[in-house]
Amino acid sequence: MKKIKRTKETKQLFKNQIVEQLEETSWTLVKTVVDTTPNPFLILGPELRVIVANKFFYQTFKTSPKKTEGKLIYNLGNNQWNIPKLRELLEKILPEKIYFKNFEVEHHFPKIGKKIMLLNARQIYEKREIPKTIVTPIILLVIEDITGLRKKQKKAILMKNALKKTRTELKQRSEVISLASHQLRTPLTSIKWYSEKLLKGESGEELTPKQKKYIGEVYQGNERMINLVRNLLNVSRIEMSALVINPKPTDIGKLIKEVIKEQTLFIQEKKHEVVVDIPEGLPKISTDPELVRMIFQNLFGNAIEYTPSGGKITCAAEKKDNKMIIGIKDTGIGIPEKQQSQIFQ
Repeated sequence: MKKIKRTKETKQLFKNQIVEQLEETSWTLVKTVVDTTPNPFLILGPELRVIVANKFFYQTFKTSPKKTEGKLIYNLGNNQWNIPKLRELLEKILPEKIYFKNFEVEHHFPKIGKKIMLLNARQIYEKREIPKTIVTPIILLVIEDITGLRKKQKKAILMKNALKKTRTELKQRSEVISLASHQLRTPLTSIKWYSEKLLKGESGEELTPKQKKYIGEVYQGNERMINLVRNLLNVSRIEMSALVINPKPTDIGKLIKEVIKEQTLFIQEKKHEVVVDIPEGLPKISTDPELVRMIFQNLFGNAIEYTPSGGKITCAAEKKDNKMIIGIKDTGIGIPEKQQSQIFQ
């Protein structure tokens, strides 16, 4: 086999072929990296013309390679990218600092609307012998679309401010309720004290049975008012997250019967039939009797109010395993199905 003698020309040609293959391989690698970057990405060459862009750039800004590659960045999309802040970044800040990070730019694009972009760029240099050394700047520009993120953040801030305002209003309302409740307790205590005096015969005159009955009704009504004031205070404490719970052994059956008795006048006025199905000898449970009383007052009061005249209200309690099952049922209008999910709110 005849040995081929390599001349300087053939060696140079071989070298050029290798360089060309390496350049082609490098360019393929660069394009692959650019396309896999999960944000819009541009490579800018001399005069800030686009050498290449990735698919996310075309998708985000609704354009194509034909309308992008080789174009001056400011002329893209019929001069839509002629943004003063972008010019400042690329022409003034970047040449001095070589790179910039997380610069936020807001701009309205006619076709796609307002975009809030986070820009990151770095300037690199390519050296060539043609025949003297020429330094060509290349700019890598990454654009992160944070429009959706800023909308969420703005919404979160608005919700936070609204929540703060609501809490302030609740606190102010609770303070008013608390103040009013404390002011009401003084005259109610006086009524209670004088009613007790009269019932005990300490007024100096003997009361008739009818007078005692009426004063007894006043006393009981006053006790209900005292309980209502106490409940108002509890509501204000709940809203201010300062409620103190005082559990003690409580006879639930007795407590429910007391709540029903308190509502006797309203029951008679609406001619309701009230059925109490509470067996004797139910065990006491550990709970705060005042708070539980408030719950039953609300439930029973609603049953009376929303049941038409002549309706039926049933109160029942039973022990089942380790639980106490308590129910109040009525023949009233009920709660609309759409609102039932909000009962405990």
